[in-house]
Amino acid sequence: MGGWDVIKQSHVSATDSYCYGQFINETYDVAIRETGSVAGVPTKSMQLNCKRLTRPESPLRMGPSQFVAYGLREMSYFAIPLVQLSDGVDNLELQTEEERDEFLGYCIIKISI
Repeated sequence: MGGWDVIKQSHVSATDSYCYGQFINETYDVAIRETGSVAGVPTKSMQLNCKRLTRPESPLRMGPSQFVAYGLREMSYFAIPLVQLSDGVDNLELQTEEERDEFLGYCIIKISI
């Protein structure tokens, strides 16, 4: 007995970790199959941490919050301009829809450079 059988008998956080890991794996797998390119393949550290999400052994299993926290560290897999921008955009107050559209257009141009 191993894998999903062990995880489904564990605490609910184990199920969350397993499902999050499966979601990430499937997302990248579909992208590779559809494009034939490995350009979007996650970094080695992301691959290793993704495997840790789906581990059946509780002491070795990483939780989703740990996965995200590790990814947000400097020079890690989520340390990209788009993620950094989205992390703070909720705190912005813009006066009008036009002002919002102008700001987001500017951000898209800056990110694509």
